[in-house]
Amino acid sequence: MRSEPPSQHASIGDDFSSSDTDKNEIEIKVEFERPLTDDEKKALDDLAKSIAEISRLLSKLPADARIKLSDGKEITGQELKDIWSRTDFFIDEKGTPYRNQTDRGEADYNGGNPRVRFTIETVSNYARLNENSLAGTNYIALHELAHMTAAGRASNQAHGGQPDHSQGWKKNESLANDVAHALLVHAGLPTLPIGEKQGGLSNPPPQVTLPSTPDGGGGGGHDHQVIH
Repeated sequence: MRSEPPSQHASIGDDFSSSDTDKNEIEIKVEFERPLTDDEKKALDDLAKSIAEISRLLSKLPADARIKLSDGKEITGQELKDIWSRTDFFIDEKGTPYRNQTDRGEADYNGGNPRVRFTIETVSNYARLNENSLAGTNYIALHELAHMTAAGRASNQAHGGQPDHSQGWKKNESLANDVAHALLVHAGLPTLPIGEKQGGLSNPPPQVTLPSTPDGGGGGGHDHQVIH
């Protein structure tokens, strides 16, 4: 791996670690050497803030919380915590090709050493999609986490690599959207209106269910509104 200049390195430090994680920091590593523009620096700062907020969110999420997907599969709080605690983020130059046949980014479970890669253009674009720039960076970070869950990996295997906006692509992306949306609404954090361009949401979208509400009602439920 090529080392990055210190001015291009963003790190989430011990202030954002928790007893649920197996390491003390999540890093954002820039994989190119040119200076960042002011807009790019701002976008990476937003991504770093989102990672910190998501770390807090997951540290408070009960291990036996669950998100029941439209196909009946479930994702638990423990699985989300475990994957997040081992995830590293890498930022590539605009136009970098990925194995998923896009030039936007990819999530790779990598045998239990998860890696999320975005181009700098992708992060910058999502940071500009909402008045609250964290809405976009919150969304993309959790969207990629969802792709790395067991359910997400099974969906990637079944539908990954299909053309944008095909039915297979929509099924794969809507699963990740559902998980990101459920977590952000549960925590009251800013997120994006998720439309067909991003793959859409299930109808109705799932929500986080806490252990005290096995039927999905009561204390763990939130209205399915998008927070702007």
